[in-house]
Amino acid sequence: PELITKNSEGKEFWVCFMKNFREGQTGTQNRPDKLKLQLFITSSNDAKVRVEVEDIGFNQLVEVKANTVVNVVLPERVQLRALETPERLAVHITSDTAIAVYGLNSRFQTTDTYMGLPVSVLGTAYRAVGYTKLAADLLSAISVIAIEDSTEIEITPNATTSTGRRLGVPFKVRLRRGEVYSINARFESIGPCDLTGSLITANKKIAVFSGHQCAYVPPKVDACNHLVEQLPPISAWGMHYYLGMLKERSRYTYRVIGSEDGTRVFEDAKLVAVLRKGEFFENLNVNRHIQV
Repeated sequence: PELITKNSEGKEFWVCFMKNFREGQTGTQNRPDKLKLQLFITSSNDAKVRVEVEDIGFNQLVEVKANTVVNVVLPERVQLRALETPERLAVHITSDTAIAVYGLNSRFQTTDTYMGLPVSVLGTAYRAVGYTKLAADLLSAISVIAIEDSTEIEITPNATTSTGRRLGVPFKVRLRRGEVYSINARFESIGPCDLTGSLITANKKIAVFSGHQCAYVPPKVDACNHLVEQLPPISAWGMHYYLGMLKERSRYTYRVIGSEDGTRVFEDAKLVAVLRKGEFFENLNVNRHIQV
């Protein structure tokens, strides 16, 4: 029964909006590059939902009719900006019944969405998913939200951070409820500057987001896009996945991260990688449906 109830619906969520591309871009004459931060909330039942952002005094009560989707537009100031300094810009969502929450972070031609995960499914150990560097200000990123006071977080980055915290060397941060702590990879001329596989652990449940300000996927294929997901904890990972081709696409890219040493990765029945914990395998040129 416990496993059956652990899904993407819940009564309480903590989410955030990571930096998307650059500030001050003009887009086009007809479409300025305005940042749009939005939530989409739905429920199988009538729901009363409150959305709060403490630092900017945002507090909105939303009524969601059963089987409809309600859009909540958030101020641009909700976007995270500080690095390795706590910000009180977590978005706190509470409801009187189970709801599903999705976040959308968009600028002109650079957009991504994520599915919010309720507090009931959060954990204390995560590994980040980022991507390869694109420019000095377009890099792999991680944001961590504390949902309780006195939360002790340890981060072991898989790349040197923007403030010089070294690859593979753990460091600790103490956060209060509702604080968000973000790190970026540091831009270096050699290497991918990629935080993928970084370990984030805590003494209490945390919400973790990771991605990239704007990445080429795969590298060297022009047209960057913001990347963001709310991460499931390692305890929710599995061993068998199906990947499908999108219609009208000739290929796609995927990554697999190992949670333990000696993780053997198969594409259908073919062994393609053996990973240590925190290592990842990437296939840049998949052109069919596969099982991993």
